[in-house]
Amino acid sequence: MSKNVNACKSDNTENWNKAVNFVPSKGEVIIYSDIEQMKVGDGVNSVVNLPFKDREYEDREIEDIYNSVR
Repeated sequence: MSKNVNACKSDNTENWNKAVNFVPSKGEVIIYSDIEQMKVGDGVNSVVNLPFKDREYEDREIEDIYNSVR
């Protein structure tokens, strides 16, 4: 049986900064909608401790990230 995981979550910076205990699954994409930045979960660190990805991504690249965790 396959495990279903929400592979993408979106919210603004203020709300993400409150999510100190939220640990995104490995490969889970976290979108900061107000600053158009993203993080990718590692399954270990909380969302506030993950680094931002430091470049813009093409739609194809985001799709590849999403598909890598399916």
